[in-house]
Amino acid sequence: MIKVLFPRSEETIEQNDTSNRITSIQGAVVGLLENRKLHADTFMKELEEVLVTEFGASEVIYRKKRAYSEACDSETLNELIEKCDVIVHAIAD
Repeated sequence: MIKVLFPRSEETIEQNDTSNRITSIQGAVVGLLENRKLHADTFMKELEEVLVTEFGASEVIYRKKRAYSEACDSETLNELIEKCDVIVHAIAD
């Protein structure tokens, strides 16, 4: 007999609504949130270039977290939510 365990919390986690899905970033404002890990900045700078030149993003707003191990401060997060159509959070090493 095989017993399968499901490694999940027994607590009920509050679910937040998700944003409406966009079908294109042509003309969109894209937020890039870097976590400050090694090479994350290199990746994000390249991604910024590709989003604008190849996918037609109208603007890229680039922000950094204070530290990779901390949650993003609410001021930065609220700014990105308010100004951006889509946000990319990058993790790198």
